[in-house]
Amino acid sequence: MEGYFAYGTLADNPKYSCVNATLSQAEMAARNEKSPILGALYIAYGLLVQTCYALTLSVIATREFRQISCYKFMLSLGIMDTLCIVLSCDLAGYLYMI
Repeated sequence: MEGYFAYGTLADNPKYSCVNATLSQAEMAARNEKSPILGALYIAYGLLVQTCYALTLSVIATREFRQISCYKFMLSLGIMDTLCIVLSCDLAGYLYMI
């Protein structure tokens, strides 16, 4: 917020403006740092969490729990959370590796 008041607008702030960026596409590609170890850790953590989550969701998905409305909500939220884990861990790990 201080930067907004100091420069008047975000467009005038040199930290947020792309006007002063003079790097070409080749120079930006050269600055790209790959981190395969960190990527592998992200993917391994994602697979571990997904395995634990799959076991939990398999219990919640049984017939006796699906009859209770709060478990229906928990099951739907768990499925959505699993999709978020795929994006945040597995995809991030892959992008760190390439």
